[in-house]
Amino acid sequence: MLTQKKNNPQALHGFFNLNKPEGITSAKAVAIVKRLLNVKKVGHTGTLDPLACGVLPLAIGEATKLSQYVMADRKSYRYTVHWGRATSTDDAEGVVVAESDKRPSQADIEVLLPSFIGEIMQRPPDFSAIKIAGVRSYKAAREGKKVQIPARPVQVHSLVIDEHSADKTSFIVECGKGTYVRSLARDMGEKLGCYGHVRFLQRTQVGVFTLGRAVSLDLMDNDQYKLPIDFALIPLDEPLDDILALRFEPNQLHRLTQGQQASSLSALAEFRNEEIVRCYNAKTNQFIALGKPVGSLIKPFRVFNLTP
Repeated sequence: MLTQKKNNPQALHGFFNLNKPEGITSAKAVAIVKRLLNVKKVGHTGTLDPLACGVLPLAIGEATKLSQYVMADRKSYRYTVHWGRATSTDDAEGVVVAESDKRPSQADIEVLLPSFIGEIMQRPPDFSAIKIAGVRSYKAAREGKKVQIPARPVQVHSLVIDEHSADKTSFIVECGKGTYVRSLARDMGEKLGCYGHVRFLQRTQVGVFTLGRAVSLDLMDNDQYKLPIDFALIPLDEPLDDILALRFEPNQLHRLTQGQQASSLSALAEFRNEEIVRCYNAKTNQFIALGKPVGSLIKPFRVFNLTP
């Protein structure tokens, strides 16, 4: 249940850095925030498992046109693997499918870590949102069907031990798009000969979105959610700060908003080698569009309608 009543939807644009609680799906998180903010368009930029918590950047309004850039950013997680059991889902939600009395030492794990860093081949969990023959893998797996997801290359930038005890080990990982932490736990357990599954998973960062700046929804006694008083949306262009910014005078700005090529105030040498650029109103400094250099001009391919 939610505290926000339905009125006329607001014209809000930006990113909502949600600290997703455990126990709800990413789709439900989207629905909750959509109702609380009273907006029409909300989309997530990469799902979190229901049992996972942490950073879930949500795109609001015109920010939905930029979701792909956030999804491509590096991600960081803290997670805990419990040794001795493999499960059908590679986390605590599934049924146990294999067991072992063996437990790895910290030294055993440290020897193995380098083989999980860099570009590695990884098979996603059977219970994942990947489509096989047009059907979500988790749907087929729930129906008891055999799921065969091919391994694919993913990038793991760093992987270190945070804490270790006899039965469990906590890790901190920084990785690229498409990496499954549950698969890391499964594969590491298999190589160690002891099996393993994830019991805790927290995403701590997605690009510029950090856990320290994430907004936690207040859960009331009557099982209703409400927003904290001091929450704020993150501007559309903040996740794109590594893309060159160009400024345009009003007459050229009008051309951009009409989808036409326009001339920037900047010299050609500044942007001719760029794949994409950010386009701004020179007078108001408002973010207007994303464009691609075409010779000495800029051709817009994402134009934002930010009129209140």
